Amino acid sequence: MEVVNGKAAFLCNYEVFELLKELKDSEDKKKVAKGRNFDTLVYCALKYLRNTPCVHQSEKAVADFLTAIKEFELTEAECLQIVNLRPTTEVELQLIIEEAEDRLTTQQESRLLELVSLYLGEPEKLPEDPVKVENQ
Repeated sequence: MEVVNGKAAFLCNYEVFELLKELKDSEDKKKVAKGRNFDTLVYCALKYLRNTPCVHQSEKAVADFLTAIKEFELTEAECLQIVNLRPTTEVELQLIIEEAEDRLTTQQESRLLELVSLYLGEPEKLPEDPVKVENQ
């Protein structure tokens, strides 16, 4: 993956994750930036992104999902947030989509959540809360 024009469009977490993985694995990173700060930035970003839904996504799945949701007339930022956050409930969807009550019917919200599940995958089971386990 190569960034041709850094200001041309938004990048979803999947794209950033793939770009950072390639950058970390390539020898070109020495040419891009030298020093510990850059390596730390890449490490921390990858560590964060490994705990997000983007690790279960693919380029094709994201592209197919964006094509499938064109009928909902969402803004670019709303589409990006849906891909990044992978909402599973109507409440989460309403927090992402501005004026969702006015713009989408209940059936459309359900359909959108079905498409999220179909293209972006089911959410993984979250591990138990370690604080809760320790207190028991």
